Amino acid sequence: STEWVYPNQKKLFNENTNINIDLLDNNYAISKLIGERILSNYTNKIKISILRFGIIYSNRKAGGSAVETLINTIKKSSQVKIGSKHTSRRYIHIDDVIESLIISYKKQIIGKFNISGNKDINLQKILKLAEKYLNKKVRIVEKTKTKPSKRKVSNLKAKKNYGLVSKN
Repeated sequence: STEWVYPNQKKLFNENTNINIDLLDNNYAISKLIGERILSNYTNKIKISILRFGIIYSNRKAGGSAVETLINTIKKSSQVKIGSKHTSRRYIHIDDVIESLIISYKKQIIGKFNISGNKDINLQKILKLAEKYLNKKVRIVEKTKTKPSKRKVSNLKAKKNYGLVSKN
């Protein structure tokens, strides 16, 4: 599944949070939550482990999360357009996602687990790191400066049950 099943809010969500489908604002999130609910109807018949992945990043050359998109934009342009510098997520590297899948398969622990990074990272931090790494300064244009999107997801249950430790 995905962390998108949680609405954009400033509070910290965990796997026990009762999610109101009416608060979800896109079809992707709604379809994931519906899929989870369908699977939940069969927990007495089959072993089900739902992994809700955070925003995954890697070294992709095109597409991807905000991390890759911002880095690639900075490489090609002297200006970056974003919503708000304060938009934040708990990003997770693809290597941590792969490790969580392997551990989940081996341990077969039943339940829902948030697989995400350890701390909130906002776009401003990503931009600063990208500028430093690329040795390039860019002009940042915020389109929705006062309306940052924040989704905070606890990964403590996954750490406790799987021993997963994100590198970020």
